Amino acid sequence: TFDLSLLHSYDDFHPEFTYRGDNCYAALLAKYGETATNSTKEATVQTFDMVMVQLYESYSRACQAINGVGIKAPIYLSSFIRETLKGTWKVDFSSVPELGIHDNPRTLVLDPQQFVIGFSRGFAAGKSVFVWPSDVAKAWADVARDTSVGSAEAQTTPRGVMFWNINNDGTTVNETS
Repeated sequence: TFDLSLLHSYDDFHPEFTYRGDNCYAALLAKYGETATNSTKEATVQTFDMVMVQLYESYSRACQAINGVGIKAPIYLSSFIRETLKGTWKVDFSSVPELGIHDNPRTLVLDPQQFVIGFSRGFAAGKSVFVWPSDVAKAWADVARDTSVGSAEAQTTPRGVMFWNINNDGTTVNETS
């Protein structure tokens, strides 16, 4: 169930950490994801050039899979990219009628050209995940070879990656491994 709270936790991974959203930005995509290009609204364009999914958030599912369970980063990332681009992200906004988002549950789809994945240097005893750039490259190559994500002509990899500014946190890298 969708809500506007940022005070959620995972029952199965660091339940003491209660500062996370649960699809909190999905409402922006659902309500404002497309913009009409003319007054008759016959043609639309994507409103958001980039949708940045920050895998480095504290105790994220990426952190759980890679640091906790021990899934190899390229395998996790390949799977994450495929699932994200399949268009299987369903969110039911009916619990917050003030948003005015109807047709629930709503399936949200990210275009590969919008999708940017956020990484960081890793942080303090596994609180956030670190992924080596070579592992990101392996996942990218794996997904690029996979035509099940889209047509042979379509882009199958995300637009790119972003990195947390290391200068904000100090100069060490990979405190998580």
